[in-house]
Amino acid sequence: MRGRQPLVPEEALDRADAVRAEKGRALMLNANKPNYSERWTYDASQYDAVAACILDAMEIVARDDGTALLKDVVAFVQRELGDDPLFPSGKMTNATRYVKVDLEARGILARVEGSSPQALRLLGTAEESA
Repeated sequence: MRGRQPLVPEEALDRADAVRAEKGRALMLNANKPNYSERWTYDASQYDAVAACILDAMEIVARDDGTALLKDVVAFVQRELGDDPLFPSGKMTNATRYVKVDLEARGILARVEGSSPQALRLLGTAEESA
C-alpha cells in the first residue's frame, strides 16, 4: 500500500514490501523512528483489515471539512472489527493507532496540525497512486 507522498524514503517502503512478501507480515512504518520502522511486524491479514476499516471510517465519520477525529475512527474500527475472529482480544485501540501511524508514514493519512483532540485527514489511497 503506497500513498501519494510518503513521509518515509522509498527504501523503507521497499523494505516493508519485502518483509510482507517474505514473511506475510506488515513491517510497521513510522516516520519518527530510526530506519523509519518499528522493531516489530504485524500479521498482514490483521493489518489489511484494520487499514481498510480506517479508510472506511475516514469517509463515514468525517466531519463537514473532511477530517475525522481519531477517537471516532477508533470507535468505528472497534464497532466493525471488535467481534471479528481475526482479533481474538477484541480490543482495537492499539491496532488502530499503530496502523494509523503506518498510514501516515505512507502518505495516505495526515494529522491535522494543532487539532485537539487529534484529527486526521485522508491524503490518498493505494488505488489513487497506482
